[in-house]
Amino acid sequence: MSDKLFKNILVFVSVIFFATAVGSTAYIAAMKFMSRTPEPSSAEAVMSETAPEADAAPSPSADLNEYYIARLNGDDIGIYLVCRKNGEEPKEKFLYSFDVYRGGIPESDISDLTRGIILKDRESLASFEEDFGS
Repeated sequence: MSDKLFKNILVFVSVIFFATAVGSTAYIAAMKFMSRTPEPSSAEAVMSETAPEADAAPSPSADLNEYYIARLNGDDIGIYLVCRKNGEEPKEKFLYSFDVYRGGIPESDISDLTRGIILKDRESLASFEEDFGS
């Protein structure tokens, strides 16, 4: 009887240990996967994570090296990645564009979009796309 009880306890502890090890490994792998930063030039990476700023087009701060600009081009909003190195002119790289319905956008937003709206990070860009894309 005690031999059977001992085996059952051993199996129970082994199953709990195995489940904890698998869960911990999956959690660590998921956290590493989510924290890795994709290439900024990849349109898929930019599309998946992006939010608009309160001010329309402020100048980026001096220490900002990369940011995004959203500009209205006809019925499309173009997304550009701007890379800025110290002492050099900023360089824009076109990433992608998406269609918008201009009739649903207020005139103030259209004028801001025509000039270009600066989005400081991918989270801002994702939020911006949620607001304007659909």
